[in-house]
Amino acid sequence: MTHGLNLKVAVVTGAGSGIGRRTALAFLEEGYAVTLVGRRREPLETTAADACAAASRALVVPADVGDPGAVRSLFSKTRENFGRVDVLFNNAGIFGPSGPFEDIPIGNTATDMVKAILQDGAGATQADGSRAVEPTLDLDHVARAVIHMASLPLEANIQFMTIMATTMPFIGRG
Repeated sequence: MTHGLNLKVAVVTGAGSGIGRRTALAFLEEGYAVTLVGRRREPLETTAADACAAASRALVVPADVGDPGAVRSLFSKTRENFGRVDVLFNNAGIFGPSGPFEDIPIGNTATDMVKAILQDGAGATQADGSRAVEPTLDLDHVARAVIHMASLPLEANIQFMTIMATTMPFIGRG
């Protein structure tokens, strides 16, 4: 084990980009030891390097969370390096093909995934079939909310939290 037992330890899947990356960096900024998990080593190493002084508390573990053996291995490596796991931010995912509104599971956070959908300037498909450019919010707001939830004592819990751009017309898509 390379770190003291007094550190809080987080495992962040999807830590190489988007919300996972920003949340992993926020955990590191808050003093956590963090296992950075994703399928590709290079983006994970970039996330660790961007943590600057906190990079010594980051463990890069390339893994496909769809593979049970890889998941067992990543938790084993986390315990070997940090002694335990306090927080799991299970954020891994991929973006599927375009399709009807009800088949597109995205939010309005300014990630590369959302930017790619809106790149033609026509916006995203709405519930009524029209296309509109939607407001977005900074990734840091989502990361801070996750840190807040992780900072609560064990006897407290947040069952539901919706973080959205204040100019969204309705909860979810307009």
